[in-house]
Amino acid sequence: MIPDIKPRAIQSLLVTAPIAVVEMGRHVATAHGPHAGPSPGWLAAMAIASGFVVFYCGWPLLVKGVRSFRQRRLNMFSLIAPGILITYVFSLAAACFPAWFAHLSPHPHQAPVYFEAAAMMTALVLLGQWIEAKAEHRTGSALQELSRLHPERACVRVNGEEVWLPTRALKPGDLVVLRAGDRVPVDGRIVNGQLAVDESMLTGEPIPAEKAAGAVLTGGTMVREGAATMTVEKVGAETVLSRMEELVRQAQLTKAPIQRVADRVTGKLVPGVMAIAALTFGVWWFAGPEPAGWLALIHAVTVLMITCPCALGLATPMSIMVGMGRGALLGILFKDAARLEMLASIDTMVLDKTGTLTLGRPVLHACLPFVPGNESWLLKRAASIEHLSHHPVAGAIREGARAWGLALEPAEEFRSETGGGITGRVAGDRVMAGHRRWLEQQGIAITSEWDAMARQYEEAGGTLVWVAVNDAAAGLLVVSDSLKEGAAQAVAALRARGLHVVMLTGDQERTARHIARLIGLDDVVAGVKPEEKAAHVAKLRAQGKRVAMAGDGINDAPALASADVGLAMGTGSSLALHSGHVNVLHGDLNALVTAIDLSRRVMRNIRQNLVFAFAYNLLMIPVAAGALYPFTGWVLTPMLASAAMSCSSISVIANALRLRTMRFDATA
Repeated sequence: MIPDIKPRAIQSLLVTAPIAVVEMGRHVATAHGPHAGPSPGWLAAMAIASGFVVFYCGWPLLVKGVRSFRQRRLNMFSLIAPGILITYVFSLAAACFPAWFAHLSPHPHQAPVYFEAAAMMTALVLLGQWIEAKAEHRTGSALQELSRLHPERACVRVNGEEVWLPTRALKPGDLVVLRAGDRVPVDGRIVNGQLAVDESMLTGEPIPAEKAAGAVLTGGTMVREGAATMTVEKVGAETVLSRMEELVRQAQLTKAPIQRVADRVTGKLVPGVMAIAALTFGVWWFAGPEPAGWLALIHAVTVLMITCPCALGLATPMSIMVGMGRGALLGILFKDAARLEMLASIDTMVLDKTGTLTLGRPVLHACLPFVPGNESWLLKRAASIEHLSHHPVAGAIREGARAWGLALEPAEEFRSETGGGITGRVAGDRVMAGHRRWLEQQGIAITSEWDAMARQYEEAGGTLVWVAVNDAAAGLLVVSDSLKEGAAQAVAALRARGLHVVMLTGDQERTARHIARLIGLDDVVAGVKPEEKAAHVAKLRAQGKRVAMAGDGINDAPALASADVGLAMGTGSSLALHSGHVNVLHGDLNALVTAIDLSRRVMRNIRQNLVFAFAYNLLMIPVAAGALYPFTGWVLTPMLASAAMSCSSISVIANALRLRTMRFDATA
């Protein structure tokens, strides 16, 4: 982009406006009868003023044009610079030697000078560049909004006192005090206190999340209620927010494959236009009616100006930048433009189960006492001895008890047997919890009636914890991984968009089939190892399918990397996030649907821009070359051509900016 574009554009317009007004009035007067040509003084004033516009305000345009020829990389400035220079130099020569050029003028005894045209062309091109610069600045709004999430200062506890320090001065281990209304400065973990935190920048969920001691906090999120002390864990470029900014910044610098098509066309269009301009000049000079010289010059310069591929050059990058910025605000980070384009054409979506379709952690699904009405009594005793275990299933039972509002009792005589179960004494009762076979080995009898009920939960993919109290079977706890909210609707939405959906999981067949039934999937591949996941994705691609893979675990990383587009769910492992081509920050399945809709709308927007740009250039070349003059006497001047060129670029920019306000409904 041209440096200092705004002042140059403003100065050029201020200087050009009075010249254009006076000259327009003079041309109107000349058209209605005999009128003297411009005085020598006025010619000198126009030459100086337009020279200021062309050689000072428009100097960067001329430099870019010369550089394009020297480097043999023709672009839009290869057409703009010659058009402006030819018009100004011709006018200057005609003003200095009017007798030599009078025969080229459409008006007898007047020198054919077009200083106002050279100045106006320069001013309009600079105006277009200024508008383009403002539009590109607006496309960076995603980065601006992300950067605004960084608070400038943080309240830090130092030697028992609270002091305000710049956020950039924080280091791991610092204690940050957070209160309602504060924005979390960096990534960390709550040491003490409770907060309600607005994490919509990550999750898209407007309801604040409750955070207690030990909970992770992400920099940029907003504290809505409560007070707490946080210990700093990550600062600077290591924070989630900084990584988001860097991904957006790097992605917006990349080119989509469709951009190469526009680049190739532009590379061939510029020399073609120059050849057409030269041919136009020759035809009008040697075969055109009088004043042939004037018509030859006007039409040749107009061809150069009106077919400048500004709109063609903007068609793809503007849509890509706006689309990626919008994606970032929706929590969808594309690592490069190629994946944004590729996602629009996928026909197969492969979904991991654990952590993608399901929550990825065990939760208490059911509490089934053998004596009806004893649910709280049973769960309280089981959770009290599980409190001393570090097993994930034990954690699920403890969380379930907390959800029921149960206060745990201290456990005594705790003992754990790996692969079997645990025992302990709670409120005087001897409690045992573990596998059925282990309990039977301890002499606990389980009736066939309960055995049949347990089998139903096992077939549904549940993990069973049998509980005995005082050497008698007391009940059954069912722990399972639950479906994410909206998983079935998201799968249905993917299918509605014409995608074939496959579940690919390392979990056992029985559990996978149960989950598949819940979400309405038929195509399930279960029991696969990480390398087998990648091989299955490669097999689908070998069949000619365009495959997107969504997953969140370390075991998904090879498959994510081998897919056409790997979508890493943001709740997952860092390895999966690095292996994916697109990061879905809040791990919401509906965000997958939104990502596909966004990519398809961006590509549709690009195609609209390209069609308009191509059509504009193709249709306007005959008009600029003078095809209408023999029938209507109408001449498209270089000044009007510059205005039309600027309007075409502005229309492409406006179309791209529509992506910023489009609504996305993943359930539609």
